[in-house]
Amino acid sequence: EEYTTDNVNDKTREHINNLHKNGILVLKPILMKLNYDSLYSLKERFLQEAEEVRHGGLVKNLFREIVSATGSNPSALLVKEMVMKEEYDTDFTAARELLSIPFHIHRPTKKSCS
Repeated sequence: EEYTTDNVNDKTREHINNLHKNGILVLKPILMKLNYDSLYSLKERFLQEAEEVRHGGLVKNLFREIVSATGSNPSALLVKEMVMKEEYDTDFTAARELLSIPFHIHRPTKKSCS
């Protein structure tokens, strides 16, 4: 069901607001503190476990999206490396994740921009 202004009640609004506050982006501050090696290890673990769990593809894609939205230099370098190694399913997805980095990065460096 689509939510429009006509059929959204207070309970639905509360639910939507709760999802915004407690959604996947609550992991962002944690991932921002990780260095490149830790992020790389986490990526490898997600990719390995994605093969073993039922909705592994979803987990893998969520990890990739949250890393590109993290805004740290190590995460930008990891996304860049994943694009260079063609680890994304499509070129469109790779381009989307790569192009999202400038909107999220907090303190860009020459290394993260080149």
